[in-house]
This record gives sequence, structure tokens and C-alpha cells, in this order.
Amino acid sequence: MNFKILIAETHKEQFYFIQKTLSCLSDKVTILDTYVKDSNELYNSIINDKPDIVITNERKPDTPATDTIKKIQDNKNIKQPFFIIISGYPDIAHTVITKKIVAKCIVKPFNYDIIPKIIENYISNFT
Repeated sequence: MNFKILIAETHKEQFYFIQKTLSCLSDKVTILDTYVKDSNELYNSIINDKPDIVITNERKPDTPATDTIKKIQDNKNIKQPFFIIISGYPDIAHTVITKKIVAKCIVKPFNYDIIPKIIENYISNFT
């Protein structure tokens, strides 16, 4: 099974770092050729591309990613991806719990090698 990953990062440097870090999983994942600049594009990409995994930064120019994730998770007619949220704010885990969101949180600064490990752990549930 090949898992589709959407990297919904608003900073192009971060986008490329994450993309490069995931190259070690190239036999298990496909990175969707999508770069999102705001929450509206994040939402539309999830609806249209139906990714299995979404990696996103919390801070978006218009709306926090957690608001968009909540909107996705509340709609059972939408394919529910596994979310990984990257944030510079240590209270992101509290925000996720408060909004009743199912997601894995990573707080900056972090080692990029953690992302493939999280994904491999998630994928192992299906093999």
C-alpha cells in the first residue's frame, strides 16, 4: 500500500526540508505535488487529493490549521487523513485537546528525522 502525503507548509524552505526528509520512505509514500499557502487551500487539497497523511504548520495567514482540521474531522463524509501539526507554540497539544482534534503534534525546534519515524509508526498499523 502506498500512502499519499500532503505537505501543507506555508514556508517553502520548511516544505522542501520535509519533502527531502521523507525521501527515505519513497517506497511507501507518494508526496502530492501540492504547496498550500493558506487554510482554504489546505481544505481544498484535502477534499480534492484525499491524502492519507497531512503534515501542516499550525500558523496560516488566514486561519489556524487546527480550525481547518476540526472542520475536516467534523465532516464524516470526507476521507479522514492522519494529521501531523508542526507549531512554534508549546501549547499546541493543549489546543488540539481543547478542540477535540485527533493529531500528532511536533513543537519547534525539532529534528526533521522525527517526521519519517512518526509516519512509519502510523503506516505500521496497516501492514
